Amino acid sequence: MARSWAPVVPMTPVPFLRLFRADGTVRAQLFVYWAPPLSPARPAAAIDSCRDGICVRPIDIKEQRDWKELLATLTRQDACPTQTSETLMVCSDCDQLWIKTTAGGKYREQSCQQPAPDTPAGALLLLMKTAQAAR
Repeated sequence: MARSWAPVVPMTPVPFLRLFRADGTVRAQLFVYWAPPLSPARPAAAIDSCRDGICVRPIDIKEQRDWKELLATLTRQDACPTQTSETLMVCSDCDQLWIKTTAGGKYREQSCQQPAPDTPAGALLLLMKTAQAAR
């Protein structure tokens, strides 16, 4: 499924947080991906994995969270509740988050543009930005 805001070939590093269950434990991995040909100021390094013009770099997450609880929250509630407003806002370069979960055989997809900090999506976005900046 293509998203108008999900760059296929990103010019700047795009964070990607992966939560997965292994041996009954929920773990987190954070990566950034980008296209070096479109971003000459960000060449690939030895720790990066590059293929077909896209590079991926793992980012250490220093902040520990209860990943199992976070994942459970994302599967059962709206991570980015919308606020009704009279104002129509259009933003092509705002922060955006795409959340895909599967639990109990049910697939759920949420798309959040410019999530508020007090939402689960806003908290995840802040975590990703903080970890990316600390590398």
